[in-house]
Amino acid sequence: FEVERGEILLGFFFFPRKGKMLVIGRNANAQVDLGGLLAGFGGGGHRQAASATVKTDEGRRFIDRLLVYLEGMLAPAATAADIMTAEVDVLSPDMSLLEASLFLERVWHTAAPVVDGDRRLLGFLSLRDISKGRKAGQMHVPVRTFMAREVVTGSPAMTVREIDELLFEHDVGHLPIVEDGRLAGMVTRRDLLDFKRDDRRRREELLDGLGVARADGASGQGAPARADAAPAPAPA
Repeated sequence: FEVERGEILLGFFFFPRKGKMLVIGRNANAQVDLGGLLAGFGGGGHRQAASATVKTDEGRRFIDRLLVYLEGMLAPAATAADIMTAEVDVLSPDMSLLEASLFLERVWHTAAPVVDGDRRLLGFLSLRDISKGRKAGQMHVPVRTFMAREVVTGSPAMTVREIDELLFEHDVGHLPIVEDGRLAGMVTRRDLLDFKRDDRRRREELLDGLGVARADGASGQGAPARADAAPAPAPA
């Protein structure tokens, strides 16, 4: 058969006597991690090329279910708009450091964005910044004096993978999401971890539907364990 401009190409090779299915893939879509997709089957590789060998005696039926799994995993990438908290506790630049400290203590936050009356992001204030002011005996001065003015921000359309890379690159735990200069929401490391946990659970449910053993040793529908495959590369 002919394939025109296919972004992801998969080859399936079924060996009925051995009860094995070899899956080989090539990927030209920068937004897709093919190695990650096939890792659920004990596969190995990287974003552009990967393979996996699975124990199964179902042949075509397994391929059909595998394609359903891939369609589920290839849903549009989640973005900041999907995981951010829209109702964000904020500080005013004219609050004193003491008022800001009491406010953060009341809402159980370690930091908060500083915005004006139009919710335009002006800066970011953390407990560390407040500690500097306390040591200097400046708890009466306005927040604007000690807030960080250079703030790492994201946009609502930024993907979860881009957010993860940004938090890691800048070693920050909070990412204000800004749209047209105004604060639209906030993504924290906790939001990211919660998303990853839910995404892993969704992947496992899809794998259970395939009857494929998972990495934790559990398996769906009493399926046999996966055959050995090349190890996947360590995550960045």
